[in-house]
Amino acid sequence: MDPDFFEEIERLTEEVGSEVSANPWASLAQVARELTSAALAPEKALAKIVETTIRLTRADRGFLMLYDDRGDLVVAMARNFKREALADEEFRLSMTVVNHTLETKSAVYLPNVKSSSFAASESVSELALLSVMCVPMHVPQDLLGELGQHPILPTRNGIAGVLYVDSADPANLFSGQELEVFQALADHATAALVISRLFQAHLREKDLTQSLELARKVQTGLLPIGVPRVPGLDLAGWSQACLAAGGDYYDFIPVSDSKLAVVVGDVAGHGLGSALVMATARGALLSLVDAISDPTEVMYRLNNVLRNDAATKLFMTMFYGVIDTDRMTLQYVNAGHEAPILYRPSTEEFPAIKTTGMALGFFGDSRYQLSDPIRLEEGDILLLYTDGVSEALDLKGERFGRERLKTLLREGRDDPAEDLVQLVREALVFHAGEGVAEDDITIAVMKVTTSPTRSLKPLDLVRSGLTALKMRDAKRAVEDLSRAASIDPTLDSAHFYLGLACIELSDWERAVEELTETLRLSPEFTSAQKYLTYAKERLER
Repeated sequence: MDPDFFEEIERLTEEVGSEVSANPWASLAQVARELTSAALAPEKALAKIVETTIRLTRADRGFLMLYDDRGDLVVAMARNFKREALADEEFRLSMTVVNHTLETKSAVYLPNVKSSSFAASESVSELALLSVMCVPMHVPQDLLGELGQHPILPTRNGIAGVLYVDSADPANLFSGQELEVFQALADHATAALVISRLFQAHLREKDLTQSLELARKVQTGLLPIGVPRVPGLDLAGWSQACLAAGGDYYDFIPVSDSKLAVVVGDVAGHGLGSALVMATARGALLSLVDAISDPTEVMYRLNNVLRNDAATKLFMTMFYGVIDTDRMTLQYVNAGHEAPILYRPSTEEFPAIKTTGMALGFFGDSRYQLSDPIRLEEGDILLLYTDGVSEALDLKGERFGRERLKTLLREGRDDPAEDLVQLVREALVFHAGEGVAEDDITIAVMKVTTSPTRSLKPLDLVRSGLTALKMRDAKRAVEDLSRAASIDPTLDSAHFYLGLACIELSDWERAVEELTETLRLSPEFTSAQKYLTYAKERLER
């Protein structure tokens, strides 16, 4: 991508009078919100899709082509880079490219048309096109049956249509990154189109039964299938809406090679409105996690996405935890969600998990706190759930409650994560019966299967602790260096840097202890002697 790309986005943004992030991937968080907001007005939804496409790809023109009820592919919306409808003489595009996209069900990416096999195409030649992209709009597989019987969104071979952009400007040749953003945008646009058609069907028929079922399938199609395989962790989850579509959400999101985000959320209310907010929140969250590493900043921006969405008017609680599988630690931001339960079988303890901020969507610019790291041990179990679990009522009106969940974790301490999820489900049925639940129900389990001492070697932990110390994160340094010293008590560097970290925390007694041990192991360690003298002086004050 050329260096002027982000400046060009800002220039085009000023021309159309709307804000867009300088990072196109981060912009998808805003796009997901905008498309969902526009989905309830069909014409607005079509225009928003094309205008956003042009904005993010820097194209001269954009076309949205959809199949109509007769199965013909027609232009549903077309715009130029000024957000204007195209004049008759401009209303032409390369059908050679479009047909190839439909036949292969894959994207056509021509950063330089002249050097491609499409250069000889008559339409490409007459239009003097220099760069072209066209992507298919795939409909989730489990929607196709219903759409075949009731054409809410007509399709052919699982494709609803195509998004097409082109450019005749040599300064605006498309890049590989823009193609990735373009395809992701097409997926968001397809979901927005289905939601728009569902809403129109509701207005016509006054019957939400089928619309909610299809909305549930759209919602489910946005969720990842299965769980990621993460060394040292056993993961499982399950969710059930009380209506056809619900506002509960859970996910396991790989953040990096050594970090995994565990998420559970609950939108206020039930049904289609909650499902739309959940879909918006998930789309925004995935885009933010891809661009931002700080959990507090992720939640800050996600809160603003929901708060600024005038179409939602709903709030959402969310627990966002990050597991560092190298150090086997958990840090989290808890935005008003019922606290997950962390169970440690080795000591029969339930380490506390607290709320660190208010629910998402209440107030703009709300800030969230990050918890201190919690060290995880082999056998530890983290149970995430929504209040549909703890507040499930029996015939006498008694709640299921957290204590029952703790009892189940004790009983299932040796079970794999999938069996633990099933254990909770069966207990809920026994408690509340098999009738329709009064609230959405979501359960997610993470079980630690590998001791942290097996994840990193002592010297790796010393290096990690030293890095934390340099970043003035003394608490994390103490944690890593303590583990290094416990694995290899003869490692003088572990005791030395641990002593320095304790000095940083004003823990003078332990600093003296660790620096004394350093000198016992290495009597010639002069730096240790200097800091030991200083620590003793402070301890005696």
